[in-house]
Order: sequence, then structure tokens, then C-alpha cells
Amino acid sequence: DAVGQRIGTVFVVRDEETDATVESPTTRAMRERRIVGLNSHTVLLTKNGSRIPVGDSGAPVFDAAGEMVGAVLVFHDTSALRSKDAELRRLKRMIDLSQDAIIVTDPERRIVSWNLGAKEVYGWDAGEACGRVVHDLLRTASSEVEKKEKSLRDDGWWEGELTHTHKDGRMIRC
Repeated sequence: DAVGQRIGTVFVVRDEETDATVESPTTRAMRERRIVGLNSHTVLLTKNGSRIPVGDSGAPVFDAAGEMVGAVLVFHDTSALRSKDAELRRLKRMIDLSQDAIIVTDPERRIVSWNLGAKEVYGWDAGEACGRVVHDLLRTASSEVEKKEKSLRDDGWWEGELTHTHKDGRMIRC
């Protein structure tokens, strides 16, 4: 059915939020003479009218003499990726709203995530905490940190309590 038809008739791409028809990446690639992609909120309409979230790109094709002879169109179904992203956002929201202090650090112990529970327990908001070394911010007793780090290295886990300092200076046993 597609042979002989214009590409914009066969491949109808729409903006997912506005439902406006989006220019084909091949048309744009040929006009701009470079590889182009579309924004992340596009859908491809199928022959039966269903909508498939896609990432796509177009690239001009040149012959040996440097003349443009056509274009390549690539679609990537992003349904699974979007589903995973939605699940990650849902889980992040659950963590953010937890009353427990949940702090994520990088290998250098710099804070990369600080939830609302951590703000309630320690007093700092995420903007103040993220990027800082967790044990420096919370003024963890160095002997406790050394034991914890050794246990994590040797056994792969640690169980115990730490003494931290609240933003207002109060000591907190965790």
C-alpha cells in the first residue's frame, strides 16, 4: 500500500501533546542537508489509527559526487522506555514522600538524592544537602564511619547505629 505514496501520507507523525502534524524528519533532513531528530513527544499514527510513541531521525543520502539522492528515515518505538520512565518517576515520588530519611550517595559519598524524610530528620533541604559529602554534612563520628565502611567492604553489608548532627546542632542517633 505504501509504494508510490508520499512519505508524509504513509508516515504521519504528530506532536503527542498538541496532536499537531509534525514535519517529517526526512523532509527536514533534506532541506537542512544534515541528520535531524524530533522531540521526545512524538507519536506515529499507524494505518489502523493507533498511536505509537516514537523517537525518530532522518538523514540525507548523498552519492559519490556529493549530490543528495534521498533520505533515510528511522523510527524507534519508545513505548517500553516510556513505561520504565513512568515507573521510575512513580518510585521516585514514593521515595520523596517517605517519612524515612532516604539518602543516596555516589562512590565518593557525595549526596545525589535527599528526600523529604531526610529533610524532616536532619533539617537540611535537598538543595543544601545534594553535592555535599554525607558524613561531613551530618558530622558523623569518624570511628563509626570507619567501622561501617570496613564492614561494607569486607562483608557487603552493615548493621548498626550512627550519631549524626541535625542542622540546628542537635545530636541524632540513627
